[in-house]
Amino acid sequence: SGTMKLAPVRRARSGRRHSCPQARMTGLSANSAATRAARSTISALPGSKTYGIPSAKARWFGEVKLAGHIGRNVFWPAPNVDSGLVAFTRTDQSRADVTQREVFPIIDAAFAQRRKTLRSALAGWAGSAARAEDLLIKAGIDPQARGEQCDISDFANLAMAAKS
Repeated sequence: SGTMKLAPVRRARSGRRHSCPQARMTGLSANSAATRAARSTISALPGSKTYGIPSAKARWFGEVKLAGHIGRNVFWPAPNVDSGLVAFTRTDQSRADVTQREVFPIIDAAFAQRRKTLRSALAGWAGSAARAEDLLIKAGIDPQARGEQCDISDFANLAMAAKS
């Protein structure tokens, strides 16, 4: 079948049997259980307070969005945190010109010092603040922008600028 359940069937406190919805994969998409904090971090969009390394890197692989709530009574013992589903949908990357190994260090550097401009934050990665500024301009990114404002295509464009 096209669906694979990764979680075993467990007994709820009520004694009913149910499938714990930790992960369900279908074709090029997946649903995964996570705490509320992890869900908001990984599904955050550029410009939001929680957008960072996990959300930027997740976008390399595809679209990420909140997919539902999971009640505490589904787990045994019941956790003291709220949980829910995150939906991942793989997208066509069409990024033959840059690799994950080239893009991910840029994301790491951009978020290593939050609230810093990209010119400053990427100085170590680029070799100097002046070189970082040149690469940012070449990639069409404002050097005064912050990592929290960039989406995955901005980071990919920056990696391409660094290669040429």
